[in-house]
Amino acid sequence: MKKLICLLLSVLLLGSLSLPAFAQGTGGEPQLIVSTENAMPGDEVAVSITIQNNPGIGVINPKFVFDSSRLQWLGYEEGGLKGWTVTEKAGVWLGNSDSSFNGVILTLRFKVLETAPEGLAEVRLVCGDGDAYNYAEELILFQLISGGVQVGEQAHQHSPGPETKENEIAPGCTRAGSYDSVVKCQDCGAEISRVTVPIQATGHQYNAPRFQWNEDHSEAAAYFICVEKDDVQELEAAVSHRTVSDGEEYTASVIFQGRQYSETRLIAADGSEKTTLQDAEVHAAVEEVSFPAGADKAPEATVEVSPEAAAEATAPAETPVTGRSLPVLPIVLICCALAALVILLIRRSRGRNAKKK
Repeated sequence: MKKLICLLLSVLLLGSLSLPAFAQGTGGEPQLIVSTENAMPGDEVAVSITIQNNPGIGVINPKFVFDSSRLQWLGYEEGGLKGWTVTEKAGVWLGNSDSSFNGVILTLRFKVLETAPEGLAEVRLVCGDGDAYNYAEELILFQLISGGVQVGEQAHQHSPGPETKENEIAPGCTRAGSYDSVVKCQDCGAEISRVTVPIQATGHQYNAPRFQWNEDHSEAAAYFICVEKDDVQELEAAVSHRTVSDGEEYTASVIFQGRQYSETRLIAADGSEKTTLQDAEVHAAVEEVSFPAGADKAPEATVEVSPEAAAEATAPAETPVTGRSLPVLPIVLICCALAALVILLIRRSRGRNAKKK
C-alpha cells in the first residue's frame, strides 16, 4: 500500500511540472542582396540575388524593380532553391519544408539597351510584411540590399548614408505599426537597402478615472477611459461615509492596475458639493468645481493645483507586473493524496494498538 501511494504522489508531482519553450536564434539579420555588375550598352548581364543569415523559409515572394530605361528583361536562372515561378515583376518559391540555404537563390538576366546612358541601372527587391514565412507561419523580415548594372567603363561604389525612416505607421492600443528603414548612397542617391520594421501595439493606457455617484451617495462607480478613447473600464467602488464639521463626507475607492484611486465628496448644509480626486501612488490631489447636489453625472474637472501635480494626476495608469500562477488542479490532487495517506497510517496504528490490548 505504501508503494502504491508513493507512486501516486510521484505521478502527481510530475504532472504539475511544465517544460519551458525556447526560441532558437538565427545568428544575424536575414538579408536579400542584389549584386552589382558592370556592362556596356548592348551587353547581356546576369544579376544575382543572394540570401544570407537565412532563419529557415518555407515561402518567399520578392518583387523585382529595375530601371527599364536602361535594362530589358530577358529571363532568369534558378540558384540553390529549386522550383521558382518567375515573371519580370516578381518571383514565388514554395518549399516542401523550411530551407536554411544561404547563397545565390536566383539570377535575373537583362540586356543593356543600346541607348542606355552611363550610370547605375538600379535593380532592387520589395519583400516586406507578408512576403516571407516559415512553416510555423512566422513572419520573416529581410534587410534588402539593392544592386544593379553599372553601365559604362567605370564602376560606381556606393557610399552608404545615414538610415532614414519612411512610410511610418504609428501603433495604437491594439493595432501594430511599422516603418521602412532605408539607407541610400550619399553620392548617387540610389537606394542601398530597405527593411520593414514592425512596431508592437502599445496596449490600452488609461487616464485617471471619473467617478459617478447615485443620488444619495450610497453607491459609486469609477470609469477609466483609454487615452485613445477606444475602451472604457467600469469598476464598482467601495463607499464610506462620515459626518464632519463642514457636512457629510462620502469617499469612493477603487484599485485599478495596481493603483488606488479615491474620490471624496463633501456635501455642505446648503446642499453644495466639493469633490477631491486622490491618486494613492502619485499623491496628487485634484479639486473639481462645486456642482448641484443630486447631479447624475460629474461635470468636467477644473484643476486647481500646479501644472506638475496635474500632469502626474492625469498620467496613464501603469500596467501591473504579474507573476506566473501556480497550477491549481495538480496541487489539489496532491493534497488529497497526502490526506488519504495520513488517514491510512492512523487506521493501521489503531489496529496494531487494538491487537496489543
